[in-house]
Amino acid sequence: MANLLLVEDEESLREALEEVLADAGHQVVSVATAEAAVAAMEESDETPPDMILTDIRLPGMNGLDLITRARNHKAWKDIPIICLSASIPPAMEEHVARQKDVVFMRKPFEIDAFLAAVGHALGH
Repeated sequence: MANLLLVEDEESLREALEEVLADAGHQVVSVATAEAAVAAMEESDETPPDMILTDIRLPGMNGLDLITRARNHKAWKDIPIICLSASIPPAMEEHVARQKDVVFMRKPFEIDAFLAAVGHALGH
């Protein structure tokens, strides 16, 4: 269906989401840091992912910095993004909500709701 880039530092959640997305028919590249996500996207500049799914709270560069980096890059600026976080301050959540083609999902979430959000963001 789609090529997805998953950025999640919690290994067990990253592996579970990768499995859920793969079972739904998606190709998934998963990484633990935003820096690794940027490197993966730079390596595939000619074929960027169809969507980025990122945790907000990451070691080093956070998910908001990743969104800013994507939106300021010619090849990545229109990639839909789903942000995942268990807890972020309301002001940060509002900042995410104002971004173009960005959806925020609070952890924990229902798998069906997660897959529906992915499908909706991909236009399915």
